[in-house]
Amino acid sequence: ENLLFWQAVQEFKTCEETEQIELSGKSIFNDFIHHTGKHQVNLNSKTSKTVKAAIKEPFTNELYDACQTEIFQLMKTDSYRKFLQSEMYKEVLCLELEGKRLPWEESDEPATQSRKKGFLSFLR
Repeated sequence: ENLLFWQAVQEFKTCEETEQIELSGKSIFNDFIHHTGKHQVNLNSKTSKTVKAAIKEPFTNELYDACQTEIFQLMKTDSYRKFLQSEMYKEVLCLELEGKRLPWEESDEPATQSRKKGFLSFLR
């Protein structure tokens, strides 16, 4: 949820047209801030109240800046630490250190050749 929220706000900041800002802003609120949101993030009460009051005004690209900063800090201090302790991370790290193919590498090339293309090559 936290990463999805952070990414949604990054996209929201690029909106230029008033209608697009309004639609995207409402979508973020409904999905991540509202208590019935399907991906509700954990914000402190002060930040949450500030956003709830601000959505009654015309939306601006800065609407979720404080929320995004708070969620980023949470990810940095909590989510990332938990990820580093996860079994998934440990398994992938072992595969990487042993020079074995990583789960997202589907190429017929040897693992070392695939890695020379860069970590993000699997996104293409």
